[in-house]
Amino acid sequence: MIPTNPLNYCESLFQSVLAGAFDDTPYEGKITIMTGQNDQGRVSPGVIIYAGNADTPAELPDWLRNYIVTLAVLVISPADQVEDETVSGLSAHREIVQLVMDKLRNTPAVQSQAALDGHKVYDVEPKAQQPDMEDRKFGTEIQVTVNLVLDLEPAG
Repeated sequence: MIPTNPLNYCESLFQSVLAGAFDDTPYEGKITIMTGQNDQGRVSPGVIIYAGNADTPAELPDWLRNYIVTLAVLVISPADQVEDETVSGLSAHREIVQLVMDKLRNTPAVQSQAALDGHKVYDVEPKAQQPDMEDRKFGTEIQVTVNLVLDLEPAG
């Protein structure tokens, strides 16, 4: 069996976790959730999940497959308010960021999703930054630290 790559796994895990972030909101079906390690073009409005590094805690051997993974979750939306366009302007951007943060803070949901894949998440710590504007788009980066262990033996 090939060991699970912690960077790729965390990106796909959080892509799954965020998949329902906009259900039953005015933004449903209007925001694309992408991983950072792919060849697709970047879409706005969108959420990009990029795993930057995975470190093994100093007190543990590598073979235990415990990692501290650092993710950047970037929320991008149009800065200009457009009439009849739900996803535009600062107010909408802030609401979208809050919906993403709510999903990232739901550690039990992240743990449940990881358990389905045979992995264990111990902790998820998101921290949002102030929005920035570039090319008439707002961008808010949320730094997320994830403590997890991969490739556990099946129970039983």
